[in-house]
Amino acid sequence: MPEWNSFSYAFGPLLALVGVLVIIWMLKRAGFDEKPDPEEPEHVRAPIIGPMSWADANRVAKQLQEAGLEGAISDQGDGFRVTVPADDVAQGRRVIWSELFPGS
Repeated sequence: MPEWNSFSYAFGPLLALVGVLVIIWMLKRAGFDEKPDPEEPEHVRAPIIGPMSWADANRVAKQLQEAGLEGAISDQGDGFRVTVPADDVAQGRRVIWSELFPGS
């Protein structure tokens, strides 16, 4: 392209730089640059029962939530497991035990 002038060699790298900046801007808008807050403690979750079907895991998680615990369901490939924060494992197992065997 002889009509561009002697700076035509710079257009390719300049266009690539603009493309990279656009990609970085898009990733930041999507939230990929958010870093975890170092002040916030990391919540370690422990499984209390599983593997089981989705319906059973959902029932157990609801029972834990009714008892005031934070029950969550995780898919492990071989079935679903119900997890609670590591500090609430003993209390969560007592809730499940009392639901399975009332009067014990």
